[in-house]
Amino acid sequence: LAARPSTLLFALLLSRGTLVATLRSKHASLQPADTLLVMNAVAASSSDAGQFREDQSWLPICLPQHDARGFVYAHISFVTEELCLVLLSPDREAFPQLSEHRDAIVNKISASLSPSLTEALASPLPPLPPANPEIFHFVYKLHATGQYTSPRIHCSSPYAQRGALKRLLRQYQLAHARV
Repeated sequence: LAARPSTLLFALLLSRGTLVATLRSKHASLQPADTLLVMNAVAASSSDAGQFREDQSWLPICLPQHDARGFVYAHISFVTEELCLVLLSPDREAFPQLSEHRDAIVNKISASLSPSLTEALASPLPPLPPANPEIFHFVYKLHATGQYTSPRIHCSSPYAQRGALKRLLRQYQLAHARV
């Protein structure tokens, strides 16, 4: 792959509201709250008739965990129907550089995109079957990156109803506040 532009802070590869891969510069880290802001911005504007699906877009966005006093600029494009590439830069004039880098990434991804990967990206993740029937749900945090993961909630789970799910999320919130 061509040399990374010096102004590239982060690169995110998204599929159906899920973070597939991330790349960051050595001197910066992307916090989960900021990642969610980027993902929500893409999701809000990338419906079937959304503006991001057709071409490359340039969006100023504030990432408060990264820098609450300024903006980063998001270069947003869809590699495939389900695969979105987001390149983030602090330089408002970096669109041409990031567009060239995006083309190199797309060529690399397209050359290596296997049919099984395309099929996996097109289908939603199933809920994880619990190893222990008494475990209905869990959240795992990788401390090195500050990222969380958890399985989808199965329809037979006691947390499938909205009220029960709200109580579960509130318990996670309380547990997180105590740590």
